Amino acid sequence: MRILIIEKDLDDIKNLRNLLEEVIPEKKVIGICTTGKEAVEWFGNNIPPNLVFSVVQVRVGMSFDIFKKLPYKVHVIFTCSYNKYAVDAFKANGIHYLLKPIKKEELCEALNRYETYFSPKLKIHKPENETTT
Repeated sequence: MRILIIEKDLDDIKNLRNLLEEVIPEKKVIGICTTGKEAVEWFGNNIPPNLVFSVVQVRVGMSFDIFKKLPYKVHVIFTCSYNKYAVDAFKANGIHYLLKPIKKEELCEALNRYETYFSPKLKIHKPENETTT
């Protein structure tokens, strides 16, 4: 799985990378963009990723504008410190919305949604305290 991270905060990038390593160690973070401009340039110069984790508010503007400019659709899990943009994220074709700080259980839920609808081969390592019914 090829993942692009769009995030302005270095601590949030580190946290997300660590959580992804725990739950899907076979993933490959193929890019990290810290501004909307970087992200637009990245998409223009690279093969689309399987999945994007994107902060809602980039340094200048909103990440929704990045995805409107693309000539193709990408699967995006949006992240934000508060929930006021959740509806906008889903209108922008987001597949999930994670509140910061991102928790492992919620990341697994988002990845399960991705797996269910877009990538049945993904193997997610769920938290130890999670039980199945």
